[in-house]
Amino acid sequence: MIKTNGLRVLAASLMTATLLNATAAVAQDACAPGGTLRMARDQNTASVVPWDSLGNGPIFSQIQIYDRLVEQMPGTTDVQPGLAESWEIADAGLTYTFHIRQGVKFSNGDPVTIEDVKWNMDRMIDPEVQSGWSFLMPNIAGFETPDDKTLVMKMKQVDASVLYTLSLPAGGIASKKAFDTMGADAFAANPVGSGPFMVKANNVGTDLQLVKNPNYWKEGKPYFDAVTFELLADDNARMLKIQSGEADIAQSVPYAQAPTIDGLDGIGVKVEPYTVMDSIWLNNTAKPLDEKVVRQALNYATPKEVINDVIFNGLGTPQNHMISRLNFWDETVPFYPYDIDKAKELLGQSSVPNGFDLPMLVSAGDTLSQQTAEILQAEWAKIGVNVDIQTLDGAAVDDKYWSGDYMAKTWSPSAISSDIPDDSEQAFIMLDYSDAWKGFGTNYKSDEMSKLVKAAVGTTDTDKRRELYHQIQRLAMEDAPQVALVFAPTVTAVSDKIGNFQTLSSGWWRLEDICFKK
Repeated sequence: MIKTNGLRVLAASLMTATLLNATAAVAQDACAPGGTLRMARDQNTASVVPWDSLGNGPIFSQIQIYDRLVEQMPGTTDVQPGLAESWEIADAGLTYTFHIRQGVKFSNGDPVTIEDVKWNMDRMIDPEVQSGWSFLMPNIAGFETPDDKTLVMKMKQVDASVLYTLSLPAGGIASKKAFDTMGADAFAANPVGSGPFMVKANNVGTDLQLVKNPNYWKEGKPYFDAVTFELLADDNARMLKIQSGEADIAQSVPYAQAPTIDGLDGIGVKVEPYTVMDSIWLNNTAKPLDEKVVRQALNYATPKEVINDVIFNGLGTPQNHMISRLNFWDETVPFYPYDIDKAKELLGQSSVPNGFDLPMLVSAGDTLSQQTAEILQAEWAKIGVNVDIQTLDGAAVDDKYWSGDYMAKTWSPSAISSDIPDDSEQAFIMLDYSDAWKGFGTNYKSDEMSKLVKAAVGTTDTDKRRELYHQIQRLAMEDAPQVALVFAPTVTAVSDKIGNFQTLSSGWWRLEDICFKK
């Protein structure tokens, strides 16, 4: 039976669903140390250094190689101590003092020093080095080291999400000495970190081979001697690998195949919450999409339950937000129901009461997006909207999208996720308009929304943040910058030989906790 644990129930919170999925854990003494974990992945590890970590391919791999000051916790949306064993927050949220764990060594045996920590933190916030992630760190003023055990982080202004930011791969601690000695290129091929695994070989486009870090500071971890990530972009190729026993875990099970794979002997399918969203992205400055009633009409004319059943095999839930389901998601906010009459009524209030032509970009080879576009083509025709599906090479679609030369665009399901469980990242890049992100390409701009987003990240009062993010959710649904479809789960095929497998809400895994069962 597929382990959905009530994920189709909209009222189930992200945390509750994650905890329910954690019930299959095995005790530490039930784990057999040793062996090689073979994982079939659908994304490439283009880079294994933390200052070049854009994309889920590198991110999910780098988490296994480097410690961060704090770590995202399995089963919750909190952070836990990492290389920092404790910390204090003072000056009303403007000073963070981290106490660095002592006795930790890099994979080459060198000690992790406070100099290493500060060097990496300085690089993390330097846009010249960390251009991919520095947009999340504008409120960090800098770092000080009053002694060899302490790192002090000074803030320009309060940022309630900063601990989550430090848990990202960009905050990974690499060896400064090794980098200086080896040089950037050699280090990028053979990096030195203090995480549970170290790189044996990164054959970009083929596989990433990791081996156990013999100096890892967590006693008894990791269990595996080695881990191999094999790149298999083709869905059927990944499923064949786990069916044949050549893989122990296969990432991104096609939704339609989930029941079949789950029914095979020795294999289970794990369906878990994920900070992901599936929407139709609209250019809010292209006429007539610059009219709110038009965007609302498209939302009402969208059969979300049908899309969930056809595209996601019933494993998702209708989306009641314009960003992912995160820490402060409000389950009581209604999603747009399928209501053709309401859609016609709203369109009748617009400049195009009889409908309009709508080109929709779809990336070639993206079958699920193509199917979604075809469903919408048939449904939106009922209100006079003539969808012209334009299937182009993925790079061409991206060029048109980011240049603003489009009206509507699909994203591959599960392509848009949040790297942290906090609402702040997606709220900032998608809802708080900036010249850099332009509403993540939608050109959505609202002064009221921008004020709310800034206020929500600028207070450490949890109740106040919840109230503000609930306001943000309601306003986003009203303004309808996108056509919200489905909150999609992550679906993974796991051999019954594997114990303690769990996906964090951010999508990655803590492989040091996973093992072969005795």
